[in-house]
Amino acid sequence: MNAKALNLKKVNMFKINPWMKNYWLAILPFGGFMFGRWFDKQETIRMSEFADKSYMYGRKERVEGDYSPWDKYLKQ
Repeated sequence: MNAKALNLKKVNMFKINPWMKNYWLAILPFGGFMFGRWFDKQETIRMSEFADKSYMYGRKERVEGDYSPWDKYLKQ
């Protein structure tokens, strides 16, 4: 096989847009932040299903007058 037949140094498998090449250091952290924000919101939604379920802590029912987790949001 001829050594000049396939020059691996000139093979470009991934073509990168020149604009992205210059700004990837700004785009990647922002993308990571947005993914983290989305992931945190999904976790908050999942954990909100457990709000005020007193039986998780040994009680079968919530007694009237007890503090509920969302009281601080209702008073605003």
